[in-house]
Amino acid sequence: MSKYDCKKCDFKTDNKKDYRRHCESQKHLKNQESIQELVQESEDPHITVKDLEIIGELGFVKGMTKIINKVDCLDIEKLIHCIQFKLYKCLQEWKTLHPNCDNSLSPHNDDFNDLINKLMDGSPKNIQKVCDIYSKK
Repeated sequence: MSKYDCKKCDFKTDNKKDYRRHCESQKHLKNQESIQELVQESEDPHITVKDLEIIGELGFVKGMTKIINKVDCLDIEKLIHCIQFKLYKCLQEWKTLHPNCDNSLSPHNDDFNDLINKLMDGSPKNIQKVCDIYSKK
């Protein structure tokens, strides 16, 4: 069995770029997988608090690009949404590691607010920037 099998036709290949080119030309790639299928079928992006801190350090575009480089996936936009979802879950773990961070008197409050602002910076424009950076690789 080939590594990449198109679910819409009989195209099969072991080359990721050939598969992507085929699916894009046949307009199969768009909406081919739901986010849930993406998480189950691809290498499940294991997202940790460290990844959340990467977004905090580098900002949304650079941080997300760095995280995405760990995963082999064809639909980058859906992968970004999947990672964002997991990062929001990691935010709760981060809050546990930094008690009272949502209190303005806490020494971690500025870090907490910075993380939230950068995590929320996943605008369509920034998601497209990440997609563009990834497609150049």
